Amino acid sequence: MSDITVAKNGQATLTCEMPDDSYNGTWIQNGTTLADGERISVTQVGAEHTLVLKSTLKSDEGVIKFKSDKGGFELDFNLIVTEPPSVDPAEFEECGKSLGAISIGSPATLKVPYSGQSPITVTWRFNGAEIATGDTYTITSTDKLTTLVVGDFQQANCGNFEVTLQNEHGTLKIPVDVSLSETSQVNYEVVQVPGETIEKTTTVNMTATEAPAKPAGNIKFNNMSENKFSIGLMMTNPPTDVLNYVMEMKDEAGSVWHQCALFTPEEAKSITVKGIKSGQRMTFRIKAINEMGESEAMESRAVTVQKAADPPMLDAAALAKIGNEIRLKAGKDCRLKIPFKGSPMPVAAWVKNGKKLAIKGRYQADTNEKETTFQISTVTGEDSGEYTLNLKNKEGVSSHTFKLIVVDVPGQPQGPMEITDISGAEMTLNWQAPRHDGGKAISQYIVDKKEEKATKWSEVAKIEGTELTYTVPQLVKGCKYCFRVRAVNEEGESKALTSVATVASGPPAPPGVPVAVDVTSKSIVFTWTAPENDGGNEITGYSVEYRENGGDWMMVTKDHIDGFKASLKDLHDESVYELRVAGKNSAGKGKYCESKPTTACDKPEPPVLDDKVKAQYSEPMILNAGEDLVLKLPISGIPRPQGSWTFGKDKIEDARASNSSEKGFVLFSLEELKRSDCGTYHIQAENCEGKETMSVSLRVLDVPTAVENLKVVRASSKSLTIGWQPPKDDGESTITAYSIEVQCCEDEAHEWIKLNKVFPGEDLKATYEVKKGNSYKFRVCVLNMLGSSPSVTSDALLADDKFKPPAAPAKPIVSELTKSTCVLTWTAPEDNGSPINGYMVETKRVGRRNWVKEYNGRTVDETKCFIKDLTKGCDYVFRIIANNEAGFGTPGAESDETIPMDPIPPAPTPTDFKIEDMSDNAITFTWKDGEGLERDKLHGYIIQKLPEGRTKWINCNNVPIRSTRAFVTDFRAGEKFRFRISPMNDGGLGGFCELPDLVEVRQMQIMPVIELRGDAVDTVHVSAGGTLRLSAFVSGNPKPIIRWMKDKVDQERRGATRNQDGIAHLNVRYLTKEDTGTFIISAANKSGKVKKDIKVVVHDSPDPPCNITMGDINPDGSIMISFDPPACDGGSPIKHYCVQMSDAYLKFQTVQDKLTVNKCLVKDLRPGATYYFRIYAENEHGRGEYAQSNLLTVIQKNEPVYIQRPKFNRMDTSKPAGFSLNLKNVQIKERRSAKLTCATIGRPEPEIVWFKDNNKIKANNKYSMRNSMGVCSLLISNSRARDCGKYRCEAKNPTGEAVCEATLMVYPDH
Repeated sequence: MSDITVAKNGQATLTCEMPDDSYNGTWIQNGTTLADGERISVTQVGAEHTLVLKSTLKSDEGVIKFKSDKGGFELDFNLIVTEPPSVDPAEFEECGKSLGAISIGSPATLKVPYSGQSPITVTWRFNGAEIATGDTYTITSTDKLTTLVVGDFQQANCGNFEVTLQNEHGTLKIPVDVSLSETSQVNYEVVQVPGETIEKTTTVNMTATEAPAKPAGNIKFNNMSENKFSIGLMMTNPPTDVLNYVMEMKDEAGSVWHQCALFTPEEAKSITVKGIKSGQRMTFRIKAINEMGESEAMESRAVTVQKAADPPMLDAAALAKIGNEIRLKAGKDCRLKIPFKGSPMPVAAWVKNGKKLAIKGRYQADTNEKETTFQISTVTGEDSGEYTLNLKNKEGVSSHTFKLIVVDVPGQPQGPMEITDISGAEMTLNWQAPRHDGGKAISQYIVDKKEEKATKWSEVAKIEGTELTYTVPQLVKGCKYCFRVRAVNEEGESKALTSVATVASGPPAPPGVPVAVDVTSKSIVFTWTAPENDGGNEITGYSVEYRENGGDWMMVTKDHIDGFKASLKDLHDESVYELRVAGKNSAGKGKYCESKPTTACDKPEPPVLDDKVKAQYSEPMILNAGEDLVLKLPISGIPRPQGSWTFGKDKIEDARASNSSEKGFVLFSLEELKRSDCGTYHIQAENCEGKETMSVSLRVLDVPTAVENLKVVRASSKSLTIGWQPPKDDGESTITAYSIEVQCCEDEAHEWIKLNKVFPGEDLKATYEVKKGNSYKFRVCVLNMLGSSPSVTSDALLADDKFKPPAAPAKPIVSELTKSTCVLTWTAPEDNGSPINGYMVETKRVGRRNWVKEYNGRTVDETKCFIKDLTKGCDYVFRIIANNEAGFGTPGAESDETIPMDPIPPAPTPTDFKIEDMSDNAITFTWKDGEGLERDKLHGYIIQKLPEGRTKWINCNNVPIRSTRAFVTDFRAGEKFRFRISPMNDGGLGGFCELPDLVEVRQMQIMPVIELRGDAVDTVHVSAGGTLRLSAFVSGNPKPIIRWMKDKVDQERRGATRNQDGIAHLNVRYLTKEDTGTFIISAANKSGKVKKDIKVVVHDSPDPPCNITMGDINPDGSIMISFDPPACDGGSPIKHYCVQMSDAYLKFQTVQDKLTVNKCLVKDLRPGATYYFRIYAENEHGRGEYAQSNLLTVIQKNEPVYIQRPKFNRMDTSKPAGFSLNLKNVQIKERRSAKLTCATIGRPEPEIVWFKDNNKIKANNKYSMRNSMGVCSLLISNSRARDCGKYRCEAKNPTGEAVCEATLMVYPDH
């Protein structure tokens, strides 16, 4: 039987839940069937039957029975109707209106009518203090009315009167406010007492009345392997009348069923079947069982039992043979064969360096039922790395990782090569280590160089393998050089990393550090030294800047300074100045070199503290806690002394401390002093000339700290005694007394009562006589001359010989809020030795003083209750008081302020939710606001993701997004998700807009697009020495890699850039005619590669003509000279040619100018004379460089003279080749001809061969060679810096050979 307790005029609700909705029944009281009426409501919703009695009466008490028409079940409810004190609002208000006006000196009468079950105890209070009949007040009470008469009413009697009505069923408090103005007024607060229903639940076990129905749902085969065969019974609504299920099986060809499992409904999702073999074809059926019998069987389809399923397991012996590392020589094949066990046949996946390996080309792999194979053909150094084999089937995964090391030459050093610190004599090369070292450590790097147009490289240096930078010395100013770097290990050399051609000329190096040589308070003079390197060009001046106190840099003078001195004038005293200097030449301005900070001040003086100051602080300073320590110490010294201080030996790092300096003073301060600040402070003032010190002793006075170890010494139902220990710190002031206060927890005024003080030297104890059953708190504080310490409060102490009331419950939680109701939940507190009987729930309007007890003062048994009859829009707070046999405990903490209101509808669902962009780790989403959205009430949007194979959605953002676009990160490439979005407002999340398809996170790929801009669309014409500016719009996803190329040479070092607007630029300065040709811009990403050609023509004077050919000399002394046009016409057609001739003394004269054909007849050549010819080509931009012919010697032809050779005996006259005169070193200026001469000996006459830097020299326009009577000469025309080097002459005949060498040096002509 369930007890239902309800207050009179309240509402009683009786609920009975049957097994399902097929059960009907009736409600019966005193033999009478209860039916729907004005006070009675009978309803059935599904399996739940409900009886509601409204406005309950005392006559409604008794047993109410629910009788089921199916199975004959009966359930009894005992209804109890209580009568707590109550006040009729209408009578209460009418009684207040019937009272007359109140005047000073006359009696005043207050009446409160009430009702409820007797006896009712009446208590009156004035301003929280209980009052009784006496000289001032007269109180009379009957069963229906209580009256208070104030005999001689005065102004002091104005205030808050409160009457408390209490019986065994509850307590009611009625406030009455009395005030005087021009018209006296009595304010009665109308109190409405709501009814209360206490619900209890009783469970009745019902026996089945018939056999269960055939199982509903379907049979699912979870696993059909021989060793893991499993079946599940999948049901949407499990029946309640089933005790067990039985499963039977039979062979498809047989007819006899055998029981194979017995299970409960809770175990139905997975039932293991044993005793079957692979290949059998079986049928299964399931029956439901209860006390009345078993149901019809649900039969499955026939299935074939599969082979045993096992996770893959790699062969341990094969893995041990492979080990963790494999070393192979380059060019070998890597072959692996690894047996395994597992069923079904697994799939093999290979991973290299964390990325899936594509099996194609040189990489081959295969897997069958017994083994997996892997092969790399002709391995190279690029194949080195960490390899992982993942063998996987549906039962599991087996993996093995090993490292493959291919012994080979190193990889190419990584670039591009960066060239820095360029000057006319040296450059610094920088590169990165190769991607692989070939399996052996890199021992060294080889650095080579060559001039831009040269064909042969010369070795510069060999450096350690750990170095990645090298400075190339001994360069020729103005020449263009190319450099290359090769890595070397024990296996050989790598491919070379080559730089772009770079001119050996640049800005100067930084000058020497500026030094202040003359300092005053108004001026500073700085000097510096010239740079060690002028960058290959003469320094034309120095850029000099200064700044004050770390501000912006400003020029010292408008123009550059020629010398090595700069002066700063009109300075501010004690300001700090810095100077920086940079050299400048024709190539630009070099790097700045900065001076040390220098203070503008006069002749330095050490700091000095006045003796009076030291004497003043020789005695300890005494301050109170909370005050500030401020020390302003007069001090002299130049530059201004800087102050510092320490506390004992420790540096002061407290945020309250500060120190500073100003002219004539050093300042120290420590804010809000504490007792811990007591001690000695060491102060120091210091400048560059010395330091001054002094010490200050500080005493801080404060109130004492709190007492220690406050505890109960003795407790009984008559008195409580507490004791304590003195404080740890008396605040450096004598303790005068201990103050003790006590509070009765049951006193609603919560008034603290002072007890007698305890003085030092007495026992530190205090005793208080108490009332049995009440709880008390004590608090103790310490007093000294400065005040009282923080008080220490004891826990509530019960005046009883047994136990204490419960502790205070925690703050209740408000939920399910509407405009008039809510639900409170809380956690149970400590019961202090006696089980909690129930909880008192109290409600208070914010701004009012009195708490109203819910449920007419009755307690609730659960830690949850339903509150109703709240006023919409008003602020409420709630609190809970626990009760046990010792009584009510301390009221719990107040709940958060709550305003009853209807639930707020969620925001409308957004639309057009889609992905705008996606990379391998981030996604950009866009969407539109839902129709009718009020954005001022919108908190923002929440995006959620659902990983593939999961069922729980995860928030992508914790902070709502206000815009309609979001950038979400922290994804991994290849992950798959579903995405949805929902708006959030005060009503919570709204509807979800979901992407229709599963999304795989990967980079969105868009083919690059190049759109040329400006003149780049057609042929670009630029003058020599000018700047080429090319640009193009480039787009694509992922962001394309952009390259500018010409003749297969990357132009990035020449200024290729790309800004945020998707525009690629190439700016090439100081163009030459060699830059004429096709520039190619290419853009590549994972989607592909595109490129576009740009034709560039550089207009300049033409190159020299080619292939000068001299015909035979005619009898009249004339000769025909022909030549080919220049290889480059300078971007403009050749207008004409100019032919000049000179004798052996290099005095050239024009033979023919304005020549329009490629040949010229030269007349009047003198026999026996030697000539040179040179030819110029000219276009509209001017005359180009000349081409010079070989030496021509005119020999006069005579008739031959025949002399008969005499006969004589042959004798051996041979002699080995040698030199009677060796070559000598030659030094000449640029654009002059150089001649190297030596004399040979030997018989027969030696054959002569010339070499430059080990390269054989051939006769051409540059080189002329002669050998006359053993005198050999080499003529080098128009010598340039590139002709510098070592020249060698080799003489060789059948009997021997000889060599001699010399060096040619060419200097600039200036």
